[in-house]
Amino acid sequence: MIFNLPGISGRYIIADPKAIETPRLVVFRDRVEENIRRMRNYLAELTGKQDLGILCPHVKTHKSAWVTRLLMENGVTCFKASPNEIDMLAQTGAERVFVAYPPLPHLIQRLDRLAERYPLTRWAIQISQLEHIAWIGENSRRTWDFYIDIDIGMHRTGIEPQLALELGRAAQAQGFLHFVGLHAYDGHNHYPDPEQRRSESAHCMQTLVQILHKFDHAGLNAAEIMVGGTPSALVDLENLLDFVPNRQIRLSPGTWVYHDSTYEALMPGKFQLAALILAQVMDRIDDQHVTLNVGHKRWAVDQGPPDRISLAEAKFVRWSEEHTVVQLNGSSKVGIGEYVLFAPRHVCSTVNLWEYFCRIGHLGEIEDPRCPIQARNR
Repeated sequence: MIFNLPGISGRYIIADPKAIETPRLVVFRDRVEENIRRMRNYLAELTGKQDLGILCPHVKTHKSAWVTRLLMENGVTCFKASPNEIDMLAQTGAERVFVAYPPLPHLIQRLDRLAERYPLTRWAIQISQLEHIAWIGENSRRTWDFYIDIDIGMHRTGIEPQLALELGRAAQAQGFLHFVGLHAYDGHNHYPDPEQRRSESAHCMQTLVQILHKFDHAGLNAAEIMVGGTPSALVDLENLLDFVPNRQIRLSPGTWVYHDSTYEALMPGKFQLAALILAQVMDRIDDQHVTLNVGHKRWAVDQGPPDRISLAEAKFVRWSEEHTVVQLNGSSKVGIGEYVLFAPRHVCSTVNLWEYFCRIGHLGEIEDPRCPIQARNR
């Protein structure tokens, strides 16, 4: 069966949708692989290197050992994670894991146990407060690689830029901490206008570089700089290559591997929508409205209702936990039981609502009907 989504190039093929119990999260292998290929090419245009070694992709989007292994096969050695995904990464054999979350005592204790169990994984943590340093010393006997988390505009976590050097000196004085670099996430930079995103990136990266120079002058070597969410990562890299061309830069975008319709609106055609939901029409309200067998317990509502749906000119108008009402185009004829494919507005939150996904192969065949999402619901 062939599905077309408005504004999305190419067709989605599921050879035998009747073999899939709906609703179901479906992931298209060819689209994931295409996103990896595109990212490789985008990076090559900027760095001249045909590899993904510069990436430290955040895995909170896919939470999947299968995707992690696919990225590893394509040269990714470093992964960024929240506490929800660290077990999955360790079990999958990730070489390096950066835990991008303030280290409360229970997290340090958990990481200490994981480091003992998985000694081949090199772990790094972030700090932004003196309390973090104290808690690490009180809850672990290991030496930890760490990044200083700097607030360059997101205003969520991170130390104020002007205080970063003082924190770095305090951390460096501890024998249980090894300074790796600076982490600066510009997740606020998702302006609709590409030029506004570019301007904001330049401002954020200039702030980061000023801090970096202060560290250099103080004799604190920040070996790495880690930056970038999906909308900003490539332009961040472009700016940093101008500002500090000889510094080790790592990019940490996550959504790009699956992509979603919110970012598609920001970056049309940049990546492909790879993770979608297959549902069915289960009831008819009237000639203009039908009900799907899926509600917001299975698609994340935080960014609004899906706007890319395979029913021509249809739109989501009402939803609850287990139901979604769709308004049809006046000329549409939709039968009970008809299959519908739609893309979530926020794929990261949507993936977390599913225990597993159905993986679809290049020809539309079902490769794995129950591919687990190991790090969901943590």
